[in-house]
Amino acid sequence: MNIDQVRLSEFGDLYPACPKPESILELCPLFDSINPSNLEFLVLQSHLAYADRNEILWSERTPSRFFIIVGDGILKISHHGLNKQEITIDALGPGSFGGLHLSEADSCFVSSATSVSSFWYLKIPNDVWHKVAKLEPILNERLWNLVVKKMQSRLDLILGLLLGDEEQRIGLILLRLASQFPDKGPGRKATIPLTSLALAELSGTNIDITKSVIKSWRKEGLLHVGMRGIMVNMPDELSDEIHCRSAEMSL
Repeated sequence: MNIDQVRLSEFGDLYPACPKPESILELCPLFDSINPSNLEFLVLQSHLAYADRNEILWSERTPSRFFIIVGDGILKISHHGLNKQEITIDALGPGSFGGLHLSEADSCFVSSATSVSSFWYLKIPNDVWHKVAKLEPILNERLWNLVVKKMQSRLDLILGLLLGDEEQRIGLILLRLASQFPDKGPGRKATIPLTSLALAELSGTNIDITKSVIKSWRKEGLLHVGMRGIMVNMPDELSDEIHCRSAEMSL
């Protein structure tokens, strides 16, 4: 019995409904249309686990033996600078993969990962991934394409968090996450499981300023805030507002 199963058997009543591993794999575009037998092998060799809020899933420079696929939650990827200050470099939503290396030679995590919300995730051993990738050549090509796309958006996010003002940083995090949480249907935006405090920590912003910005954007109709989190009602308008502020600051 693996540690994840022990946790679930002891504390099962405290956890939300356990998803099937297949349902988490289906969220990740990396595994679209692969051979059913290889998909089944992945499922059998992987482990479902549950992350509590603010749980460290791995730390930078620690041995890397697995990667994960995020279920219905948020994973913060961060790095510590020269002054040991934590810097957010990405915020991953449902179906995102974290900790996956392009080469078998990579043996350590280069960043830290912490759960922002509580969620189920799928933990896949690196050796299992490499076995399946050798059987499915399209996976490595797809991985490169997804990594390049992720790095481009990650670089934009990092630059925005380093150079932007408070409103820009908050907006960038919200837009980054909103793009990863699929709409529930026509005109029904997804709720991001995010508190004001978590948003402040992700954006590197004071909690009071974060609450003030959220309040202002609620009045404008850009956001809806409920018991379960934050809904970005008008992502295009929010993006325009952020870019306008950026243009004003550059004048």
